[in-house]
Amino acid sequence: MKPIKKVDLELTTIQKWSSALLLFLILIFICFVSVFGIGAPKNIQTWTNTSSVFYNLTSTCIAVISLILLLNIWKDNRKELKETREALQDQLNIQNFTVTKETLTSVIFQIKELNKKQLILIENNYNYVIKSVGERDDLDFTSLTINNNGNSDQYTHSNFFEEYFLSVGSKNISNDYSHPNNYKSLIFDKNFFIYKDKIIALGLLLSSVKSEEYKKILRVILYPELSIFTWLFVLEISSHLHLYEKGKLHIGMKAVFIEIAYLVSFQIESKELLGWLSEETRKNMEDQGVAI
Repeated sequence: MKPIKKVDLELTTIQKWSSALLLFLILIFICFVSVFGIGAPKNIQTWTNTSSVFYNLTSTCIAVISLILLLNIWKDNRKELKETREALQDQLNIQNFTVTKETLTSVIFQIKELNKKQLILIENNYNYVIKSVGERDDLDFTSLTINNNGNSDQYTHSNFFEEYFLSVGSKNISNDYSHPNNYKSLIFDKNFFIYKDKIIALGLLLSSVKSEEYKKILRVILYPELSIFTWLFVLEISSHLHLYEKGKLHIGMKAVFIEIAYLVSFQIESKELLGWLSEETRKNMEDQGVAI
């Protein structure tokens, strides 16, 4: 069945009202003829009565027509007001999207700059310690590398994230989760606290975007800016903050984690890479309804 267009519907309504008005006028003419007859009466009183009848009938018709016109004008004005409001809302959404995009780009840039920082990974009998470059005179560093013949390697943060998740992915690490300096706990080291505010800002900014269409665009724009290893790190930290610091922070850590989890899980090249995340983070994603 062919759908009725809005214009056709409006024409049909006008035709109905026109037909009704024409029938009403014909009825008036029939009533007039039946009472006064056909022809021009000679009695002045007849003219007076006729004019009175026509005036009352005409006034009634004009009132009805005026009411119909006012109703149509009111409908048109309400339609125009709705369209204007929608146009203003679209414009506001575009402005908010632009501002949010620029702010998110700034946050990503700050994360990139942090990724350039240098660190030293010290290992002694599978006991791992991270030191920032410049802490070589630290007693722990000296005791681990010199007195105990420890091994050390220097990385940028981004290179360390790659080394870390490749090691986790290959299962080439100890399974002892309880050790305070175990390799798996290194991404929660104090040297990475500097990422905390950036990760929170990233999640909150994404959650502030109400349009799902704009949010998908932002995910597509942001994901290529960082390596997959940095995104896995960001996801691990956001999950950790959600699980262990949501009571300490007066902000929506759940929203932060969910936004980052969706960003990574939707854009990641292979779902198998999500297996490199900790079991705790994967379970958190499942609990929040994020597909793995």
